Amino acid sequence: MRRLLTCAFLLGASLSACGGGQSFHTQILGQLTLPAGGTLDSIPPITGLTTIDFNQNTDMRNVGVTKDQLSSAVADSVQVVIVSPSTQDFRFLDNLHLIAKAGTQEAEVAQKSGIGRLSLPAPNPILGLDTNSTELKSYVAATATTFLLRGGGTPPSVDTSIAVKVGIEIHVRGY
Repeated sequence: MRRLLTCAFLLGASLSACGGGQSFHTQILGQLTLPAGGTLDSIPPITGLTTIDFNQNTDMRNVGVTKDQLSSAVADSVQVVIVSPSTQDFRFLDNLHLIAKAGTQEAEVAQKSGIGRLSLPAPNPILGLDTNSTELKSYVAATATTFLLRGGGTPPSVDTSIAVKVGIEIHVRGY
């Protein structure tokens, strides 16, 4: 009887693995410049993260899937790095929010508060935002998706170039 139950369990596990789909990780990258004396209420667009068509995403194409095959997409990492000047740190920021936008629909993907107190020294400090486990399937499946930053604090004293890296775990329905 025990052997029969073991065989039944293994057969069930094998069958569920066949139709369960697959998952993979992709990374999208962008960059922006915060102008000296500007305002953090209106952070410039992130070049490379505007009007994204995920059917053109290299990782999706390499796996051979299209965005209509998605069952889930969740950002699992977001990093913001000051690229230049080398003397700039994050003390000017109080908070930062990464937002996904498709059409009129928006959702917060990641955020961080108390940034100025984190003591992330120059040069090129890396700030990890806290992801919210927000389901991004409808954004990734949209015709065009944009990721944007919103923040609070004081503007930097010099033009500051920032790179943004978003890691997304994508789950695809089984074929």
